[in-house]
Amino acid sequence: MGVPTRSYFLWKKTSNKIEIKKKGRKTSPENKLSFKEKEEIVNVLLKKELADYSPREIYYKLIDEEKRIIASPATFYRIAKDADLLTKRSKTGIKRPLNREKPQLVATGHNQVWSWDVSQIKSECRSVRFYLYVIVDIWSRLVVGWVLEDHEKSEHAIIMWKKALEDQFITGKGLTNHKDNGQ
Repeated sequence: MGVPTRSYFLWKKTSNKIEIKKKGRKTSPENKLSFKEKEEIVNVLLKKELADYSPREIYYKLIDEEKRIIASPATFYRIAKDADLLTKRSKTGIKRPLNREKPQLVATGHNQVWSWDVSQIKSECRSVRFYLYVIVDIWSRLVVGWVLEDHEKSEHAIIMWKKALEDQFITGKGLTNHKDNGQ
């Protein structure tokens, strides 16, 4: 048959004894949610005023506003998933847009508005990255300060800013500092 002898006898031995092994817990946990509690979570998730919030946000809103805890955030997500309420609850169909205006910065001369950012730079070694901090004067597009570091820390940015101000012989009064934040 092309089957090793040991395998054949092992199959023959185990085929007579069919054992169904149930994995996991054999009894329900003591703190298992009842049908009423699950129904209460579903009703909370379906409230119109909470339609644009995630289950985690709803959980914390209940704590803040009503001072009650029905279940954990993970349970809220699990029940929302079971009831197919993770994507279909929104009353508008889209999330609320962020109420954030893009800044309109205008410079009419040197050292009025500086924009700065931190960029990751890959190295030849996969696990090593460098961080390039750069400050640009938006009127002249001159790089007024930069530093290359192996870790991203706010101290590096502070030192870079102090050095850039010293190099430009200014105190920073009247200077607008703009951080890009990926926009």
